[in-house]
Amino acid sequence: MKTRSKNIVKKRKTTIRARTSSGSSILKSLNEVNNKAANRGSFIIILLIIIIIAGLMIGSIWQKVRFSQMAAEIELLQQQEHELVASIESKRVEVFNLKNDNRIVNIATDHLNMISNPPFEVLSPGESEINKYADMVSQLKDEIQHKQR
Repeated sequence: MKTRSKNIVKKRKTTIRARTSSGSSILKSLNEVNNKAANRGSFIIILLIIIIIAGLMIGSIWQKVRFSQMAAEIELLQQQEHELVASIESKRVEVFNLKNDNRIVNIATDHLNMISNPPFEVLSPGESEINKYADMVSQLKDEIQHKQR
């Protein structure tokens, strides 16, 4: 009987242990679920922080690249401005030289065979000759109008 009672006591202890171990396993499972949820929340927060930091880094790099591009563009525009100013100045000198009276006289006399100071006097028509030509023109107009009728 002693062995039997010992067996019963052993069975009860194992049952109690099983009950307590299953109860603690439920608690352990609940704790694990809570820990996993907390870990997920922490993971999401860490992931968001990493994404924000990456976005800031990309924004900073983009800003530096854009700044470098703008600096290069400004340098190019300044170079073009200097070239245009030099071109304008050379055109001004060229126009001044082309407008020079001596140059025009030299071209007229050398290339066009013109005389700078003619040895004769240029006569302009007198008033009586002008009136005579005006009368002739008016007579021609009258004749043309008679013929058209």
